[in-house]
Amino acid sequence: MVSGPLPAVAGGRPWYLVGVAPRLTDQSLERAAFRQADADGDGVADRDGAGAIVHEAIASGERAAIAYDVPFVARAGLRFGHHQLDVTALGEVARSPRWIVPAEDSAAGVERTSLVGTASATWRGQWGATSVRLQGAWFRSDRTDDARIAAGDAPAIGSAYVPPVTELPIGDARSAGARGLRRRHRRRLPR
Repeated sequence: MVSGPLPAVAGGRPWYLVGVAPRLTDQSLERAAFRQADADGDGVADRDGAGAIVHEAIASGERAAIAYDVPFVARAGLRFGHHQLDVTALGEVARSPRWIVPAEDSAAGVERTSLVGTASATWRGQWGATSVRLQGAWFRSDRTDDARIAAGDAPAIGSAYVPPVTELPIGDARSAGARGLRRRHRRRLPR
């Protein structure tokens, strides 16, 4: 931030203040998918020596992303005679990813861009015991979300790493259990 007086203008004393504080952050996402191990194929998850369920990694990946945030301020003023004028601008520009963890890799992120800003101007006049003040202000806030990578117009909400039912082995105990569960629920539905 810098501030100070400026050279005289129209017999007045101008001043200024300017500040900016940019920030970069790593907002990468690392994810890994695991499943319960069933080495003997009996449909029951394997356990280790301590009795904990054994998991095996089936996929992993990293999504790199850098976010930025730039807040700023700018002020200026002029004092001359009975008059004082101040102008102020405050704002922030930012961009950051928002990750949808269960979505497919090609469509799992959203880039959020935001702009927030306000500007104001104040004029003051002082003549003995009489003072007048006139002030005006403007505000703007805007946010957009854009699909990241190859997602098209919107992020995909999916079930990454979960195979479709058609890919499950027919003899798999879990498939048979799922079929039996569907039959049991079907019988309980009122007609």
